[in-house]
Amino acid sequence: MRANTSLLWINPILASGFTIFSLIYSIIAEFFGTKPPTTEELQAKKKYLEETAGLLSSIAALEGQNKGTSWVQRAKEAVKEVKEGAQEVVGERKEKKDQQTVMLERITVC
Repeated sequence: MRANTSLLWINPILASGFTIFSLIYSIIAEFFGTKPPTTEELQAKKKYLEETAGLLSSIAALEGQNKGTSWVQRAKEAVKEVKEGAQEVVGERKEKKDQQTVMLERITVC
């Protein structure tokens, strides 16, 4: 007796076909099942979005009130202060050098 091996391929083909057909059906059902929203639905959505936008902005404002300056901001301010201090010191040294050169010029002229 000889077994028919071609029937062994039918089961995997049918099983794969079910997933393909279910995907195709879901795409077609979504395409035909959609309808344009009504004016009431659009107005309800607009009202909801306006309310949530107002709430989100007020929440952000409240969170901003409770926060202090971040450590990055404090570090930036400290670096700026150090830089300004260094520029003042360098500027004073230049002024002293200028005064010293003026004094030397007066001495050499006399």
